[in-house]
Amino acid sequence: GALGAVALQGAGIASAADAAESGLPVIELGEMYVEGALTVKDGATVAVVNEGAAPHNLVIFGGRTSPDLNNGEAAELDLSELEPASYPLFCSIAGHKEAGMEAVLTVEPG
Repeated sequence: GALGAVALQGAGIASAADAAESGLPVIELGEMYVEGALTVKDGATVAVVNEGAAPHNLVIFGGRTSPDLNNGEAAELDLSELEPASYPLFCSIAGHKEAGMEAVLTVEPG
């Protein structure tokens, strides 16, 4: 419920289970893909989850970067500084963007 999501946001997100319970939009990383909540409202915070076997991260061009995440790990990314627009996303681990780990995040007016 909403009360649990508020408590978890304060406590941070460390795993895929935390992300699922948080109520935050989730962007999923895996073997050479980025998918999930690629359209968010301005001011949003998203959960980034690595469902892949290899380490991955998420870089939002002009925005924030997640830490490198191992399998099953997750992190929150505060996108509140992003104005409504489209932003390229990618994994910055060598070769991953070139192998298809890129997408576009659309931030819409809230």
